[in-house]
Amino acid sequence: MKVYNKEDLSYKNIVVLEDGKPPEKIEVTEDIIKIYSSRKVFEIPAKSLRGKAILDRLNYQGELTQEIYI
Repeated sequence: MKVYNKEDLSYKNIVVLEDGKPPEKIEVTEDIIKIYSSRKVFEIPAKSLRGKAILDRLNYQGELTQEIYI
């Protein structure tokens, strides 16, 4: 399992739609991506299109300008 905390996510432009802020943390396992916001926990299948987009964003090392909303 890989865990990304709020500091890691601040420059990845992944935003929770409800509050407009980065998630508190993201846990990535082989099958599920768990996204923890201040109010909810979202579970996204890792093999879905959205899951793949989130994984690509987490692994990308360049500059990012477009947000991904959860």
